[in-house]
Amino acid sequence: MSRFFKLPKYYILIISLFITTTICSQETYFVVAKNGLIIRDQPSKLGKRIGKLSYGSEVKILKNTGVWLTIRDNDQELKGEWVSITLEPSKKSKPTANYYIFSGYLVSKEEAIHNDIFQKQNMEDLHIYSTYSFEINTGDIVNLIPLTDSYPWTEHKDSLAISNHYLGNIKTDNNNYHQLDSNFRSRFLGRMNISEDHNIFVYNVSRDKIFTYRVKDQPLVGILTPYGAQDQIQQYDYIIGFDLNETLKKGINYTETIFTYIGKENPFQTGQLQELIWSKIDYNLFKTNINWNNATFKIRYDPLKDVYLFSMENLDYYLINLVENDQLRDRHLIIVDRSSKTIMADFYYSEGESSSLAPITIKGAQQGSSGGQWTGKMFKNAPPIIFGILYHTFGCPKIDIISESRSSIRLRCDNRH
Repeated sequence: MSRFFKLPKYYILIISLFITTTICSQETYFVVAKNGLIIRDQPSKLGKRIGKLSYGSEVKILKNTGVWLTIRDNDQELKGEWVSITLEPSKKSKPTANYYIFSGYLVSKEEAIHNDIFQKQNMEDLHIYSTYSFEINTGDIVNLIPLTDSYPWTEHKDSLAISNHYLGNIKTDNNNYHQLDSNFRSRFLGRMNISEDHNIFVYNVSRDKIFTYRVKDQPLVGILTPYGAQDQIQQYDYIIGFDLNETLKKGINYTETIFTYIGKENPFQTGQLQELIWSKIDYNLFKTNINWNNATFKIRYDPLKDVYLFSMENLDYYLINLVENDQLRDRHLIIVDRSSKTIMADFYYSEGESSSLAPITIKGAQQGSSGGQWTGKMFKNAPPIIFGILYHTFGCPKIDIISESRSSIRLRCDNRH
């Protein structure tokens, strides 16, 4: 989990620390400095910078120094102590040396879970869940937020989340739908870093509304996957998630586009997304509207026939159908800053065994809206995103982030086959 930057190449960081009264030895703590926590060679702000612990890094205290410090960060006063960590040498390294960090930016695991730091380290690591709806063998419809896509399954007893009563060679009435008891619920949520005090934020994109529910009020259930077990029913044959049948009846239609986040704070914002409605444009207009000096790609199948444009605020989106032998093979999306004509990001979308190109909505065409392609600033204090260009028959779709990193958020969906 921990990530370290610009450390001397001879050292491997032992994540071991110790603090005084408020922090106990051998217990795990986490870094909550948004921009990372500086490692120094002396217990002082004047000490030489050795490296940095990233936000969310896991640490344990080796010893305290008795050197206290009070700082101000965004009008908040933080008091802490310089504590030491050890960079243990490898066989070819220099002798062991002690380094120091400020304890004011450390919190316990309980505080880390409560403050939701595990899911805020990087935007691409944001845990966004799909909703899952299917009919069980009684004819009833079950609507879940599936969590098992992220669950760390092992054979160790501390990992087990399903009672033995629902395992082995048993009948599968109701697809073995059952509510986890308090012990299994506590174990499962604990390993998922989900607190009973967290909220479930459901963003209905189609209606541009956010619904909020408390984790502690929602049943956590297990249900056999639609594909069932091969032989004896095992733990992994279950999907586990929150059953929102009752709470979502007023706010959800499962044919609509829905995203869910579980945590302390709502990451979504309304009023910022637009549905993608494309206009077909001339190929030459496309070529002249872009500054190609910073392009890191080449256009395939040049010259092109089908180029489409969508504009929002200062961005122009160019969607290119890549056709070969009269067959649509791929789509290339190029997003450009209109004022500078600079390419902000580009993405290739290809059909495969588990994915297909979604139909697009063309302005003025005699067709209904595809209803599933959106772009804009869906997340607070974050770059715009785009999604819905690909359909997925299995596997989980992605939300593409419009930035130079060209990174993506993979939806947690447990769409296993």
